[in-house]
Amino acid sequence: MQPDTHLANSNFFTELRAYLDELVAGSRPAGELIRAAASRMLEEFSSDVIVWDWEHFDRVCRWIETLDLPDQEDDSRMKLQPYQLMIVANIEARRWRENGKRATATLFCEMARGGAKTMLMAMILSYHLAHSRAELQYHLGAPTASGAGEDTANLLRAFARQIGEPLKPVGSAGKEAVRNTETGSTIKVLPADEEKYHGLRSVICAIDEIAHISKPIITRARTGVAKTGGQLITFSTPHHEKETIPYYAWRDQMVGELVEGHSKDEEVALVWTIDDADPVDEFVSEVVEKANPGLGVTIQEKSIRDSHSSMVVSGTPATRADYQRQHLASFNDLGSGGLLDLDDWRACDAVPVFKPGRVWVGIDLSRGAACDSNRTDVCSVCAVQTAPDGVIQVKARHYMPEHRLEHFGHRSKLPLGEWASEGYLRLCPGRVIDPAMIEMELEALMKDYKVSEIAYDLWTFSRDVLHRWETVNRWTLKGRAQAQYVVPATEGLVDKVRQRKIAHGGDPILEKSIKNARVKNYQGGRRPDKDPSRSMIDPLMAMIYALSSCFEEGGDRVSAYDADDIGV
Repeated sequence: MQPDTHLANSNFFTELRAYLDELVAGSRPAGELIRAAASRMLEEFSSDVIVWDWEHFDRVCRWIETLDLPDQEDDSRMKLQPYQLMIVANIEARRWRENGKRATATLFCEMARGGAKTMLMAMILSYHLAHSRAELQYHLGAPTASGAGEDTANLLRAFARQIGEPLKPVGSAGKEAVRNTETGSTIKVLPADEEKYHGLRSVICAIDEIAHISKPIITRARTGVAKTGGQLITFSTPHHEKETIPYYAWRDQMVGELVEGHSKDEEVALVWTIDDADPVDEFVSEVVEKANPGLGVTIQEKSIRDSHSSMVVSGTPATRADYQRQHLASFNDLGSGGLLDLDDWRACDAVPVFKPGRVWVGIDLSRGAACDSNRTDVCSVCAVQTAPDGVIQVKARHYMPEHRLEHFGHRSKLPLGEWASEGYLRLCPGRVIDPAMIEMELEALMKDYKVSEIAYDLWTFSRDVLHRWETVNRWTLKGRAQAQYVVPATEGLVDKVRQRKIAHGGDPILEKSIKNARVKNYQGGRRPDKDPSRSMIDPLMAMIYALSSCFEEGGDRVSAYDADDIGV
């Protein structure tokens, strides 16, 4: 794969290309998300839509490396690291083939503390201000103008003093930081106040630690750069409370699309973080490097080891969570840890056995599978029945259109072909879920058992299908996606799993959906929530809908007359 460029032999490009190859090949420690970003970037080197201006990239990198690092006694010069070259290339070199304009309208960059994110941001802004040829607006956002924002502003002033005319440092906190006296261009520091972003026309709006800003400024920042054809660039470490931060709605969508292999051309997500299965309680250098691409240069391993010793080994659950967020760029509330203990779940792998009698059914018909989107959601039909010993038997059937397996299987990182060959995943001919296959599944259950209720998610169902099932088939249906049903059923599921009162037969698709789910607190209870970066929780939701019906009717409580042992 040869990049479309006339300057692909520059040292900067050579180092960048080697880094990307190492990420994709797995010869350098890297998490799933940054490997996906590297793979996307390599594919775009021969894209029909994107072209790369390596001459400009080379010019920007050479200029940045002329800068002295502030607060260094030996006047050390900046040396761009491979991960920083990846960031700079996506900001500076990535262009639309059609018109040569900047293709990256939005870039979200995350990594652990100590990655020199703020330094790189200040250097990129300084380059643009020094080379501006007209009166342009560059804006710098931060959680507080007097805190993180002023730290970046001080770096900008330091670089302005190094560069000299026409750059002039300005000492007005919360306002201008640097001005180009020849063109009138300015870099202004903005506090985390959405009103301050109203009406902006930023050429570049760079927001530092955006994951720590609880106010909805990101929408206005995106609107401002859209007016000028500019760029929104964000750098951040994760925040401990994901639910209240507007940034994550945008970020999770971009990350989800990246993993699924269908990112929007104008959006780029670069996320250095560990993977779900990576250990946190023990210190593993290769794992730490995944979230700290500047390890050994911008931050030393000893510093992180010391934090691990104090925050994890000798710390509390709260300090462990802070360590994971700050030094591994990961949340401890993602995956199964906050909902179900996987060891408990896997201990419930007895083969489910259904007997004549009542069953409850839950269905989650995915929007992706139903409307032929690019997501790898599945449609799941889950039936539950309580055995005489009180163990809830769980049988699930999962469906996906054939074309999704062929076209997206390699991108989704899910073993779709393996699941299909083993019989866990049933394929529907064509491009959409065939409702007839779902009806056949339900009719088979109706024939063999007394189906008390079919619970579903109204949002994902075709009105025509529902109408036919209710009026023609005369099935008992109920929408159970609301919190009032999902929360009690989720808590009940957790209790049953802890008591080993579930038998699921080791269904790998159910287990994967449990891993994918993150937990959302709701009025004193919990409910699964979809994290787009992990996708597919439909099988879990189908089971919860079925359990909701079962619990509400008291189906989990075994009658003494139904039990195997009756006291006389």
